[in-house]
Amino acid sequence: MRDMDLLRDKDLDCVASRCVADGTEKVGYMYRDEQGTDDSGWRFFSGNEPGWYFMEPDNLPIVSIQEIVELNPDVAELLSAPQGSYFRRNDDGFLVPTDPPEKSSIEKFMDMQAEQNTAGYSFAGLLLKALAVGFLVYLVLRLIIGR
Repeated sequence: MRDMDLLRDKDLDCVASRCVADGTEKVGYMYRDEQGTDDSGWRFFSGNEPGWYFMEPDNLPIVSIQEIVELNPDVAELLSAPQGSYFRRNDDGFLVPTDPPEKSSIEKFMDMQAEQNTAGYSFAGLLLKALAVGFLVYLVLRLIIGR
């Protein structure tokens, strides 16, 4: 789907924090991720959400791009920006281009694990295998000891 069709297609989705989706707060930070069939790729946040807020799935609803534009008309002119674009609301109240956020230490660790993954196993996959082997050893020991 072409970027210019974003406003015309009310069924095209985006992810927004609950406070932005319900109009409680204005878009203060937005970025464009990879676009999918029904997903515009846009992500909208107020910028005031605490870290724990994102742990609750209900706080990140999938809504139509049109709903966000109706609540934040200044977003419309930025929707043609390419994937990887980031915007933040400045002190004058305008959405301006900004750099992507620095990755957290967890994201950096996961990236490092993915780069070192030459055997085709993810870090989580290896951890699950180790836990499974440990559980099997535990069961064998219980059988031998008889408890």
